[in-house]
Order: sequence, then structure tokens, then C-alpha cells
Amino acid sequence: AWGVTVDTADVQLNLDITVQGGKVLWMMPENASFPTTQSVAACRDAAASFLRQRGFDTMEPTHQQAYDGLCVINFAAVQDGVLLYPDLVKVQVRMDTAEVVGLEANNYWMNHVPRPLAEPALSVDEARARLSSEVTPTASRLCVIPWHDGERLCYEFSVTHGDGEYLIYLDASTGDEVQILKLIPVEQG
Repeated sequence: AWGVTVDTADVQLNLDITVQGGKVLWMMPENASFPTTQSVAACRDAAASFLRQRGFDTMEPTHQQAYDGLCVINFAAVQDGVLLYPDLVKVQVRMDTAEVVGLEANNYWMNHVPRPLAEPALSVDEARARLSSEVTPTASRLCVIPWHDGERLCYEFSVTHGDGEYLIYLDASTGDEVQILKLIPVEQG
């Protein structure tokens, strides 16, 4: 990749651009401390528009965090309604102007290809029935997650247990529990 520095009116951006294809792998502001005048929703909309204008089609926001006047939104590609976590893109948006000043797209460029997605052997209801009775599901969807040296088609269940929120991933073919992530809410996201 070529390393490039771009000076804008009030911030310097450092970029890595692929020699082959001229794709931005990475863009980061040299300094990032901006006033917070834009909402997270406005920043998320600006990030989604930025991605669409640059050919990142069918992307969906998955998580976000705000700190130091930056809103960082994770987007994953979507194919046939299935969320593709290996094809993650992170976008940094200034919270004073809603301008994009950061991008991490290496995972997207390294992984994004049309996938032959198998039909799940289990329905979402059959998979949901395999969850512990101790949790309360609040949402579900099909997704592809990175798994060891490959990928797995899973059902992602957003659940609550006590005061905690979790994401539980069940293999869409076997119903086996693949992964559990605890969501830890912090002030920034």
C-alpha cells in the first residue's frame, strides 16, 4: 500500500491506499478531538452515505461508539439478508461537522466476495428453542461469523439475562452454541 498524508482545512489525514486497485485500506486523522454538536444518528447517516457513495453497497451498521468528538460506527456487508461480520468496515465521523475522517476497510477488501450461503438446516424458531430458558431473546438474524480459519453460518440472538445483554451465536445447521458475547454498555456506546 501507498502511505499518503492529506491536509484539509483543519485536520491532517493519514491514508494507506492499495497499490493494486487504489482502494483505501485505512484512513485516520492525525489528531482527533472535536466538539460534540452532531447526534450519533446524524453521524451514522453520514457514514452510511459515505460508504454508499464509494461503492460499499448493502452495508448495515452493527455497533457504534462515541469518544473525543468522534463517532465510530461498525458496518458489516449484507448478502441475501445475511449479515457478513468478516466483511466489517469501521467509519469515523467528526461529531462537530458529521464529516468522515476515518475508515478501516482492510477486512472488507480481504474478505468481501459473494458467498455460496447454504440454506440453514434449522429454522430460526428451531434454533431459538435451543437457547437456555434462563435467557430472554429480543432479536435474531442469520449471520456469517469468522471462525478459526474459516467462517460459520449462525443465528445471532440478542438476549437478556438478569441485568446483562448478550449475543449468542448458534450454528444454523446443528444448533450448537458457537459463541457468546457479553455487551458491556459504556457511556460512549
